[in-house]
Amino acid sequence: MTKASERVDETVKAGEDKDEIRRLAGLSQLEYERERKAAAEKLGVRVSELDKAVRAEQAKDALPEGQGRVFELLEIAPWTEEVTGAEVLADTVSMIQRYLVLPDGSAEILAVWAAHTHCYDCFAISPRLAITSAERGCGKTTLLDVLACLVARPLPTSNATVAAIFRVVEVGKPTILIDEADTFLKDNDELHGILNTGHRRGGAVLRCVGDEHEPRMFSTWAPAAIAAIGKIPDTLEDRSVACRMRRRKPSEQVQNFRSDRVEQFTVLARRMARWAADNEQTLRAADPDVGELQNRVADNWRPLLAVADAAGGAWPERIRAVAAAAVAARAEQSIRVELLIDIKAAFETKNTDRMFSEDLVAYLVSLEGHPWVEWKSGKPLTKTGLARLLNPFEVCPDQVRIGATTLKGYHLHQFKDAFDRYTPSQTETSKQAHSHSDNSHFQNETAENRVSLSKTKQAYSHSDCFDVSPSREGEVGRGERSGAVATAIAPQGAGRERGNSSAGRPVSPPAGATASLAAATKQNFWIAGYAAPGTPCRCCGRTNGPVRPYSDGSSAELAPLHEECARQWFSPASRASGF
Repeated sequence: MTKASERVDETVKAGEDKDEIRRLAGLSQLEYERERKAAAEKLGVRVSELDKAVRAEQAKDALPEGQGRVFELLEIAPWTEEVTGAEVLADTVSMIQRYLVLPDGSAEILAVWAAHTHCYDCFAISPRLAITSAERGCGKTTLLDVLACLVARPLPTSNATVAAIFRVVEVGKPTILIDEADTFLKDNDELHGILNTGHRRGGAVLRCVGDEHEPRMFSTWAPAAIAAIGKIPDTLEDRSVACRMRRRKPSEQVQNFRSDRVEQFTVLARRMARWAADNEQTLRAADPDVGELQNRVADNWRPLLAVADAAGGAWPERIRAVAAAAVAARAEQSIRVELLIDIKAAFETKNTDRMFSEDLVAYLVSLEGHPWVEWKSGKPLTKTGLARLLNPFEVCPDQVRIGATTLKGYHLHQFKDAFDRYTPSQTETSKQAHSHSDNSHFQNETAENRVSLSKTKQAYSHSDCFDVSPSREGEVGRGERSGAVATAIAPQGAGRERGNSSAGRPVSPPAGATASLAAATKQNFWIAGYAAPGTPCRCCGRTNGPVRPYSDGSSAELAPLHEECARQWFSPASRASGF
């Protein structure tokens, strides 16, 4: 009999002994008295020692009512016969696919990751398993339930305290299974630290314990799977292998997972435990070829590749192919996140809520040091290429109207979900105040004309107005941004009163002013800046939809208008009627 087999037999016997002690502890005093001598003989111990063990077991359940129940980790007894690693992993993949619809290669990742939890002490790294999805209802919780039946000493939790986790890790060496991490992990830096340090052998936290506040080290070294909607923190993602879930199509049929019928999973877990015990020395000595994988990515995949190599069969080649595809997908994901950041900057820089595709592509290509100018084969990013990159975020080109021109493009609101999920750390667009006291509803950056705001009473029925006048040399207007010169004007109210042409000198189109509508050159008016949210249209009084400041050059006053109202406002008929 090999040493590995001897260890397996000892583990099985220890598990059987614990089960017998628990059974005896649950007997009444009279029943135990009848069985204690026979039980002691069966276990090979003195009756007095058996009594101590039974009393200790009974004491565990003697907590005051309402103080919870005794914490126990599920110990998996190894299979009694030798097993083949390739068969165990293949059977695990097949079982997982009965209950879950997964992207290609994900079931194989899950199988080798589950197997590594039975032997993670053989390695220097235990990769986190990041289970993510774009939305709810994609099967993350079901996957964690399946993993709980396969991994070593599962510890499912969705809201455990940090102190409880590192104490359990120190004592029990569990596999941590965290669900709904998006609801509490984001702002929990201490839990970040536990999960990050537990990625590497020797990871620990220092805490003071007892009345004397004695410093003690607690281990954090343990496998962990984290399920979340959206993106997990970057530092945790760097230490993870990914399993990205998708919502199942109606045509994709799977069986319903039932936690009360897991006998087949239990058999698989026992077979994994037996295989890990039999191959412990091989796994400890393993130094798998990681190919072109580098740095932390290579560290994450090395234990899984070692498991695949030891399992044999087609698994070494299969897992390497899966790893290469996963790393390539992650690199593409990083490119997509960079694209979102640049698109967010484009909308902020242009201070607009819509852009034509060609204008957005032109902005991206103009960014020095970014990949868009030489996107494919030395050629710049195209409108079609942009649409393909944005498709996974469910952002598609839409009909966009700017002035009288309607072309394919994008509205800012289309990106809201993607921005919130993938660029949360980016500085949000600074919001302009839009109360009447702020006096900064319109802003237009221009290097030629510095202006300041002065409050002037006008004969308008709805609100006070503000005129625009040149500032003195060196004076900065109240609506001016840092590093740029701004023109600002406040709303005139919801009426149709036309501004007094004598309120200031005529305004000429500022440098870079956007021509408004197809008939702009004929009607001689233009967009002269940008409106803050909540600014009412001078023509119709509504605040919904984009309101922009328009001018026809007859006055320094800018009229806040909807695009569809601008023609009417500056039409000859409106002028003749006194509007």
